[in-house]
Amino acid sequence: MLEPPPTFASQYASLRERPRALPYDPSGEVVRGQFHLLWPNLKLNVFPGRPNLSIGPVFPDGPDRTTGYLDYFFGEDVDDGRIADLLALDDQVGREDRALVESVHQGMRSGLVEYGRLLLESEQLILAFQRWLVDAVS
Repeated sequence: MLEPPPTFASQYASLRERPRALPYDPSGEVVRGQFHLLWPNLKLNVFPGRPNLSIGPVFPDGPDRTTGYLDYFFGEDVDDGRIADLLALDDQVGREDRALVESVHQGMRSGLVEYGRLLLESEQLILAFQRWLVDAVS
């Protein structure tokens, strides 16, 4: 489920009945993932499984690049193995997302594509962010 209120964007993810093989066990008290961006640049994430939270800023680092970091917090009874598995999964997802975004930027820089189109159902959070940005600079 995607949700773009006026000052934040949220994506909620429920577990599948049979999750595909992951390097992380998503069973635990947290039954739904939550991934939020608070305008303009703060990320908050909760993965399904044992109690966890990651939070951190994203900063512009040029016209087509950002940089940022996340601090991670876990419930006091979450064991080191589960923490390591969640960090590995988060790192894997981050690498995959980065590769996708970089390929879009490469395509846009090529000059072969004048502009891109959003898939309004699945990319409404991108549209919301672009509108917030236009409102902020106009």
